Amino acid sequence: MQTQTTITCRWMVRRDMAAVLEIESKSFKFAWDEKTFIQTLRERMVVAFVVALDEVVVGYMITNLQKDYIELLNLAVSPSMRRQGVGKLMIDKMKEKLSFEKRQRLVVDIVESNLQAQLFFKANEFLAVDIIKNSYVDTKEDAYQMVYDHIQSL
Repeated sequence: MQTQTTITCRWMVRRDMAAVLEIESKSFKFAWDEKTFIQTLRERMVVAFVVALDEVVVGYMITNLQKDYIELLNLAVSPSMRRQGVGKLMIDKMKEKLSFEKRQRLVVDIVESNLQAQLFFKANEFLAVDIIKNSYVDTKEDAYQMVYDHIQSL
């Protein structure tokens, strides 16, 4: 008998923090610590989601709701679940939040050395629109600002 796998995308809650921190530390050289997550999540327009596979958190996304766009602050997927549609599921969830009347774009800054992330966002219809000099304090690297535009994608 086969067991059915359930995948959900839901609001992040406090009990998700340990799993999120583990994914973060496995995903980034300069990972956010718990204090940074908590400070960010306390900001007024910040929203966080997790993707859970049978109740196990396998990915997360932190967003900042601006007046006319949604900024992706942080997104990561557990190494064992990469290239299986988890990241795309989160991006598609954000695309559903876009409209003509309010927020029309998704915006993300990607460090120049993270080619994997650049290719991921390009595959999800984001375009590089700007270079932000010395964007990352830790490494002094530049960032590519990548944008998904709801109106242009129609």
